Amino acid sequence: MGFNDDFIDPLVEEILTDVAGSFFENRRQLDEKIDLFHSYVQALRLKEAEVGNPAALLNHLLLRGHQAPAFYEMLNVEGTLLTAAGAVVPQNAQLCMPFAIGFCTRFVKLVCNAYDALQKSCAVYLHGRSKADMTAHPDPTKAYYYLVLEMHRLVNQEINRVNASISPSCALQFAKRLNPQMVQKEQITGGGASDARLLDDKLCYSTIDLEALSLKKYPELPEIGAVLPEIKRFCETLCRAHGRKIKEDMADLKSRLSACKT
Repeated sequence: MGFNDDFIDPLVEEILTDVAGSFFENRRQLDEKIDLFHSYVQALRLKEAEVGNPAALLNHLLLRGHQAPAFYEMLNVEGTLLTAAGAVVPQNAQLCMPFAIGFCTRFVKLVCNAYDALQKSCAVYLHGRSKADMTAHPDPTKAYYYLVLEMHRLVNQEINRVNASISPSCALQFAKRLNPQMVQKEQITGGGASDARLLDDKLCYSTIDLEALSLKKYPELPEIGAVLPEIKRFCETLCRAHGRKIKEDMADLKSRLSACKT
């Protein structure tokens, strides 16, 4: 017994509606994930200054950047990105002038304090803030480097899944199979496989190129307690070799930085 049009048409419409709904809903959700990812990338770019400013201050202390490469080499750290921050003292440096007897002792303390601030900034940039730190420094986006990397992996994974699950051409071909008149018309007018490839090229998603984003991966700096003796020795060597220059820089900094309370 055959089927009449009154039964087939509503069934075809229901199937096409389900397929189209699934197709467009998957793409809508993916678009939202891609937009969210790019918002986190932008938030991370804004946080680069939170590392760049303390890096610039430390560079300034290290003979206006001339000794910065040697400093990071001494720590066995790849410091190219940090030395690239320049040697300009930020106007609102989050640092104070420590009290000490003798310019060299004061210089050592100042470098250690600047390094400690930089190390903490790098850690927050790479790994985010701890729960306790979030209370003192609320962060609506909570963006940090390794979170953005994981988001990138998941978004690209979802892009590949959506592209493989049902491509635009597959959705169109499925619709055609349920509409014999459309298939017959296509056979007369031509097209088909080449049109399907063009449709996929135009509408399928491209994965996100991580290198094209040019995200800065600042180095993992050891905590101050682990490298304090090495930093002290490095600074004392600088004082002996460049005492006059360091005194001049210290005098300049003293006018910019407030005195520490302790």
